[in-house]
Amino acid sequence: MRYPHFSEIAESNWALLEKLNFTSGTDDPFMLDNPASMRASGLFPDVAINRMSQQLGATPESITEAASKLDVPSSVGMILIRPDMLQIAPAIEQFIARRYELFEVSDIRVTPEQYWTMYEHVIVSKERIYSRLTRAAVYLSRPARLMVFGRRETEADGISAIDDFSKFKGKQGVEASGTLRGELIYNEAMQLGFHILEDSEAAHVADPFGSYRKMMREGIDGPHRDLKHPLLFYTAVGIHSPDKDEIHRDLALFDPQGSTFNKI
Repeated sequence: MRYPHFSEIAESNWALLEKLNFTSGTDDPFMLDNPASMRASGLFPDVAINRMSQQLGATPESITEAASKLDVPSSVGMILIRPDMLQIAPAIEQFIARRYELFEVSDIRVTPEQYWTMYEHVIVSKERIYSRLTRAAVYLSRPARLMVFGRRETEADGISAIDDFSKFKGKQGVEASGTLRGELIYNEAMQLGFHILEDSEAAHVADPFGSYRKMMREGIDGPHRDLKHPLLFYTAVGIHSPDKDEIHRDLALFDPQGSTFNKI
């Protein structure tokens, strides 16, 4: 056992496997991509299941389109530390605090509705049969941490906090000093064995259904193929970091009144 919350995630995902009557390493994880399994998992609201299965035709109902939004100043940015990387939250907080002013740090658990609102475009358009259920199982209702940060308008020099932060974010699975994903998250993922997933607990935390490992075994094409450690493209994401258009929607999910940055 590495961290208490790891055990929580692993045990919860083990229970989910039993709930779905699924045996990792034996059953085909891609076969779980169906409305019945999605509904049984409890990880997606009905509107998401309908949207994914295209049951609503050409004009599908969308939580994203109706989502509340905040008027977030250009001086404000946010990141959400995913549950699988919560243990390095202090290091990430120090990383941010050295470069920006931290306005708010709070512990949260992402609900299915919040998750769908943030990721609808990705889940519907890109993930398809490979990892929709896996991503949700790792993320949802687990301990996560929200950080709202920024810099005063007088110090911004015409560059928004989010645009400025982009040079520090890094890419998942790509080692790059001085970036969150390329250094802090990359190193932690390697330490945890997320690049091979031979440890049972790590596997149940990062890839409970074996979806990512199946993609590697079968040589399925994708952006992971050119990486030194292809699994890290999926298991070393670590943070959610909205762009300057998405932050108005995403911050409203966790701070509807904008209280985290009203002090600016």
